[in-house]
Amino acid sequence: MRLWPAVLICAALGWSAAAWGQTAEPLQIRSALEQYRDAGALTVLDAPLGSGPFLEAFYRQRGYAPAWDDPEEARDLAAALLGLAADGLDGRDANASATLAAIANPLRLDPASYDLLLTDSLLRMLYLLHYGKVDPAQIDPVWNLSAPLLDEPAIEQVQDAFAEDSVAELVAAARPQGVYYRTFKSALASHREIAAGGGWGAVSPGPTIKPGDRSARVRELRLRLSKSGDFNFVGTGDAEIYDAALVEAVKAFQRRNGVAPDGVIGPRTLKKLNISVEERIAQIRINMERARWVHRSVEDDYLIVNIAGYYLKLIRDRQPVWETEVVVGSPFRKTPVFSGDMTYLELNPTWTATRNIAVNDILPNVKKDPGYLDRKKFQVVDARRTPIDRTTINWDQVTRRNLNFWFVQQPGPQNALGEVKFMFPNEHAVYLHDTPSRNLFEKTERTFSSGCIRVKDPLTLAALLLQNRQGWDRDAIDSVIASGATKRVLIERPLPVLLLYWTVDPDLSGAIRFYPDVYGRDAALAEAFAEPFPAIPF
Repeated sequence: MRLWPAVLICAALGWSAAAWGQTAEPLQIRSALEQYRDAGALTVLDAPLGSGPFLEAFYRQRGYAPAWDDPEEARDLAAALLGLAADGLDGRDANASATLAAIANPLRLDPASYDLLLTDSLLRMLYLLHYGKVDPAQIDPVWNLSAPLLDEPAIEQVQDAFAEDSVAELVAAARPQGVYYRTFKSALASHREIAAGGGWGAVSPGPTIKPGDRSARVRELRLRLSKSGDFNFVGTGDAEIYDAALVEAVKAFQRRNGVAPDGVIGPRTLKKLNISVEERIAQIRINMERARWVHRSVEDDYLIVNIAGYYLKLIRDRQPVWETEVVVGSPFRKTPVFSGDMTYLELNPTWTATRNIAVNDILPNVKKDPGYLDRKKFQVVDARRTPIDRTTINWDQVTRRNLNFWFVQQPGPQNALGEVKFMFPNEHAVYLHDTPSRNLFEKTERTFSSGCIRVKDPLTLAALLLQNRQGWDRDAIDSVIASGATKRVLIERPLPVLLLYWTVDPDLSGAIRFYPDVYGRDAALAEAFAEPFPAIPF
């Protein structure tokens, strides 16, 4: 790290291979690449080149002509490498130290090695920004979002950047452009400033603090929240009184950190207050990685469900326009992370219980309570959906092994799907739906479903999705609901639905939120993210 400021000074003076008269010949570069290919590896200044076939294709397209004979381009590369930290990435994954050292003193290398090292560093950086460092399928095997792979047009785009002296613009274009990512970068920068200033301290353990209480720990609380920007500590009044202004600041902090906003400093709030700024920086960085996974895969309009954040957002023209709360799968029946295309919604839906729910939930209730099926409006049907006379079934003899029928719940107030369901067909049998259990939305942590997503305000969502369908305004939707008839309605065009898992993200106001890692997924990603990045996967 001590070398880097010197590198920028050297680059500003115009030090480069061209300035020293060290431009590589095509034959030299081709020979070096052949050695690289034959040996299976090439190391320059102790840095292994890792862009493999992409590197070879790049030089083959340009007739093995050198790429770095313009000192301005080398300076732009140095600046871009230094900027990787702002994206939460590690410069070592792009061979930053070796590349910056080479730019500072080109005479350390032969011309071909110099050119290959800089190109490899650029390609690594573009890959990291464009795709992310970690393969998401490594973390979640059902992941099905895919970004376009590196191919010939991508190589041509890099070639064009050199032809137009626009390497800096190429790097900028590889970076995610949406409001989410920009907010992440801002939050990472501000948290690093706090860390550089010594962190935000902690609040000593002790009994619960309620509004109006006096305690020396309240002074610590004021300082802690002022350091994190949650409270304007002007130093007036009695600093040991938990007054109204501080209570409101605590409530805002609680909302941002996944705690019920009651203004009481109990064990859960105290635990959140005492998470160090370094831990939050690490959490922001891995969620920036999650953002890189998806930003090339989404269209202008889509629905996103953040499983860890218990919310759904409707995105129009890449901007969030509406949000509501959701209930997701329990830790034992986790909602999977994947994407699908929503094609229709169904008003007054029936509900066919899955095999697991039938065996684990419904069957035990039927055995204990013969009136359970009538009370819950369940039909029993065979594989062809033909009703079966329930009185012919010896329920005491039914087990998982011989359960050869299905439970279908009819529309009505007790239907598990409520008044509407939203379908995006997928192998996981997961969808969005209403629920009669409205009290669950009052909970701060909402992991109560069997995997599907329950929506707090589903009829507003239905109206938004159908707003371009003539004859399907909110009054029409309410009319069908009141009739009790089941009605399937196609949406205007398929809408991508992204079920994601982010433990940090911005809210609609742009403030950063932190969520509990309810499925315990952060640790695996953090471990993979910390591993060296030896080569671009092809």
